Parts: sequence; C-alpha cells; structure tokens
Amino acid sequence: MKQKFIVWGLAGAAFLVTLGITSWQNGLWSSGEPSAQPDGVAANRSIDKPNPIPKDPFQAAVPPAAAAPPPAAMAPPAAPPPAETTQSPPQPPVDNAPTQAVDSTAPDPVYEQSQDDYKQRAKLMEEIAARARSRSQ
Repeated sequence: MKQKFIVWGLAGAAFLVTLGITSWQNGLWSSGEPSAQPDGVAANRSIDKPNPIPKDPFQAAVPPAAAAPPPAAMAPPAAPPPAETTQSPPQPPVDNAPTQAVDSTAPDPVYEQSQDDYKQRAKLMEEIAARARSRSQ
C-alpha cells in the first residue's frame, strides 16, 4: 500500500512539473521578477502591441455589414459565348472485348466441388454413426 502512494505521488509530481514547464513556455505565467534570468531579462516575452480586451467577448469580431459583400459583387462574371464546335466523324468501336461470352447458366466449378465434398462428408458421417450403433448393441 505504501508503494502505491509513492508511485502515485511521483506520477502526480511529474505531471505537475510537466504542466508548469509547458504553461511557462506558452507564456501563461512567468515569474514577476525582472532578474529571473541570469542576464537580467524578464522571463516573459515582450509584446509590442497587446491585443485589446473586448468589452463583449461574444460579439462578432467583424461587423456583419463588412463581412458580407454586396450582392452585385457576388454575381459571377458573364459566361463567354460558346465556341464553334466541329463535329468529328464517329470513331469505330474498339475490339478489346473478350471473345468468350460468359454463360450465366453454367455451374460454378467451386460450388460444384464444395457440394461434392459435402455429400462425401455426409456419407462418412452416416457410416460412422452406423458403426457406433452396431457396436453399442
């Protein structure tokens, strides 16, 4: 039981250290002292122009009027007139078709073989059952 507490404590400490280092690298917190680094530079990143905090954070960032262009600007350009089409003579059919026609009424050889195997097994099972009956009597 004592070992479980030690293992869970070490796992929790490793998690907290990892969380702290990651959040510090992402700039979520920093030490407030300017002499946190050996050269006297503050630990946090300097930002030239901070983002202003909006008064209403759920308001759209872009006003709806500016977001949608007017309908005239959204109209597609006129289609060019169709070009004159020249008709070519019909091409002769390509003779790549197989020469043998597949007969859909022909039996499938795999199916036929499996049926034969099934019948042989059924006969063997009947013979085994007959021998077992004759021995038990």
